[in-house]
Amino acid sequence: MTNQVFYLCHHSTLENGLIFPSELDKGEYGYAGFFVVEENQGELRRQYTFDAIQNSQKSTLTLKKRDNNTFIAKAKEGIFYFMAHPIKEFYVGKKRELQNHNSLWLLEPLLRNQLEEACQNHHFYFVGAMD
Repeated sequence: MTNQVFYLCHHSTLENGLIFPSELDKGEYGYAGFFVVEENQGELRRQYTFDAIQNSQKSTLTLKKRDNNTFIAKAKEGIFYFMAHPIKEFYVGKKRELQNHNSLWLLEPLLRNQLEEACQNHHFYFVGAMD
């Protein structure tokens, strides 16, 4: 199974379907978010890799499990907290390693203002794996 945090979009015509932004049809848009794949039924990995951008430079951070569904990512811009929520959506795109996998979980930032401040003041933001 994969240990990356993915940036996925909601498919415009398939209900409960998620795809990478690059898999959207030309001119098509979709609401997106960060997602992780569970390791076993109902269980998440202890850690995932989480791609970020700082001053136009890509870096990979470690997203570590703090407790059941809470994770933290440490960067020089701060410590960022995320809550994982199980969802009833699945990856429906072309990437084989994500097809026929365990369930996806949505990562929700717990301190959105902190993320916005890091973006505005330090040109830092999370991007996740996009393909």
